[in-house]
Amino acid sequence: MQAVFVFSVFILLSFLPLCAQVTIQNGDFILFADKSDALSRSIDNVTKQNGVGAYSHIGLIEQEGNEFWLLHAAPQNGSERVLLKDYLKHKKKGQYMAIYRLKDAYQYSIPHAINTAKGLMGKSYNFTYILNDTSYYCSDLLQRSFASDSIFELLPMTFKDPLTGKTDDTWVAYYRQLQIEIPEGSLGCNPNGMAAS
Repeated sequence: MQAVFVFSVFILLSFLPLCAQVTIQNGDFILFADKSDALSRSIDNVTKQNGVGAYSHIGLIEQEGNEFWLLHAAPQNGSERVLLKDYLKHKKKGQYMAIYRLKDAYQYSIPHAINTAKGLMGKSYNFTYILNDTSYYCSDLLQRSFASDSIFELLPMTFKDPLTGKTDDTWVAYYRQLQIEIPEGSLGCNPNGMAAS
């Protein structure tokens, strides 16, 4: 796969006022690393890529006038459009985020992707991570938003610890609680895979 991102900027959330020094623009991707809960650590553990941050959440930035909006999907509210500054108020100090920007060759896809993402707002969160048309998880929402331009591809998912080759214990408990099989090998996407593309 051809590299799609031109650069990234990392910001520790405890130093959030520095964000004013970072030029955010329409269509930027914002990725979050959060090691405070088991599910976020498990997402990172089974999806981390060499040379890429440990991300467990991703969203798309839309600029409207002087305001920046976050288009994303999260367990609390499903797919939603929220003011970025309001969303960041609720993040924990010590977490970090990164801003990624598409290369010039892919910038054309942003307006259509934002419109597509906005059309997917208000759906419930996809807790199974099995692709469907009625609920979305964070990277699924963005992959679908850019699908007509084939910016990101779906790949077989894994829930196995790369060091042991065994399914991560957190995922075993997670899917046991959902009472479904772990979708090992099913097509999907994740924040780390998107950041590495």
